[in-house]
Amino acid sequence: MRLLRDEIHVVGLLNSLKHAQTSVRRQAAKALTRSGLELPVALRQFGRALADEDPAVRLAAVSALAKLGPPAVPVLIEALDHTDRHVRREAAGALGELGPAAASAVPALIRAIEDGDPKLAARALRALGCVGPAAVSAIPALVAILSGTHFVCTRQAAWALSQLGAAAVGPLVQVIAKGDLYARCEAMWALSQMGAEAREAVPVLTHLLRTFGLARLAKAVMPPEPPGTPDPTAAVLIRPRHGTDDSFWAMLITTLGEIGPDAWEAIPLLREVTRTGYGTAQVLAARALERIAGAPAA
Repeated sequence: MRLLRDEIHVVGLLNSLKHAQTSVRRQAAKALTRSGLELPVALRQFGRALADEDPAVRLAAVSALAKLGPPAVPVLIEALDHTDRHVRREAAGALGELGPAAASAVPALIRAIEDGDPKLAARALRALGCVGPAAVSAIPALVAILSGTHFVCTRQAAWALSQLGAAAVGPLVQVIAKGDLYARCEAMWALSQMGAEAREAVPVLTHLLRTFGLARLAKAVMPPEPPGTPDPTAAVLIRPRHGTDDSFWAMLITTLGEIGPDAWEAIPLLREVTRTGYGTAQVLAARALERIAGAPAA
């Protein structure tokens, strides 16, 4: 009897999706997410609801699809090409929630970041990062965004690259070696988020620190801080100050520390920074040494 009652309830909700009143269709779409609808029926009905004339019904359908899990990926991929930009945004967000299960959506997500809508691009970038290493085909598109001017998108692209594993290290190193200063800061931040996975970058980072960094970080370069100046170390560790040499070199030191013991070849250079560098650089170098070689080295 209970099964029959539930089935009748679901049939009623499905019929309500066709009701003339917008408010009824909205409530029916929301209720269906909790109705225990059979998967093939749910995919079919929510897919149809994406074409509803009411925006709220369309968005409710995307939310319902997201709760169906991996089987909903093909429908969500189609939703990325919807004429309603809000549906496209919600679909990208839903694919991000599905993580690696949305690997088949990577080509569509790459197209979405080139849509021209920054909000859609940000969600698609986030989704690519959530997919993880299966999204390595997106690396060229993600690297291109690092040179952009939209802060949210550049940071999301950097985060996404940090989630793609060792395959992203080489492209990030190329940006650090040849990109503009803004892009180099973002690429360095991405490497800092990768930890030991960024070990292949150590030779380039140590070369930069040896060739250019030691002179840049020397005490003579920075004027003495006036009494009472707040310690900037915490802010540097949280987020680089985009487009400045100081943020780049501070993040380089931090990245070596985040890589950990695999960055052992940088130990002599970091010790030199603790001896000759200005205040913030000394603190960052000491912290990096502690992560690489332990407290005695620091």
